Amino acid sequence: MRSILLSLILLFNFALAENTAPDNAVYAFNTEAQSARFNDLISQFRCLVCQNESLADSNAGLASDLRQQIYLRVQQGQSDADIRHYLIARYGDYVLFKPPFTLNTSALWILPFLSVLAGLIFLCIKIQKRSRI
Repeated sequence: MRSILLSLILLFNFALAENTAPDNAVYAFNTEAQSARFNDLISQFRCLVCQNESLADSNAGLASDLRQQIYLRVQQGQSDADIRHYLIARYGDYVLFKPPFTLNTSALWILPFLSVLAGLIFLCIKIQKRSRI
């Protein structure tokens, strides 16, 4: 039992080390405008591992790879729209912090409102039942 517990602790530590590894990549740009574009772009995209962090904030390996891809494309002179289309084609609309309202993403936009509405209806029903008693 002790060895299983120790193994789980070690596995957990390795998993944490993988997700919190510092990003040692240095991004050198020719102009300040390229640097500003890069920083703006990496703040617009979601880390697919962390999910609630932008690529700028995440230290996950995938986030580092995506930052590198964006860096290379900015260096090549691709437009923001081209970079955006590339990432969406590869990872879907979920990579965006603000996904567009489409049939595929409608649940992302509608479910929070439906959940609040259902909670309010439930609360009203409970209040009415208590007032009758």
